[in-house]
Amino acid sequence: MRRLAVGRRNAFAALTYCALRTEGADSVTVADIDYVFTRDNPLFARLEQGLAG
Repeated sequence: MRRLAVGRRNAFAALTYCALRTEGADSVTVADIDYVFTRDNPLFARLEQGLAG
């Protein structure tokens, strides 16, 4: 089962949902995004340094 996340509930999300279902998604989750992790993440870098030493 493929799961795909979509941002806020709105017309765009509804259209995206239809498109994802057409492409074979078994389910689509619609939710607000609290945080996005990026490759360059200063908060994680500090955590990593603290765990290392």
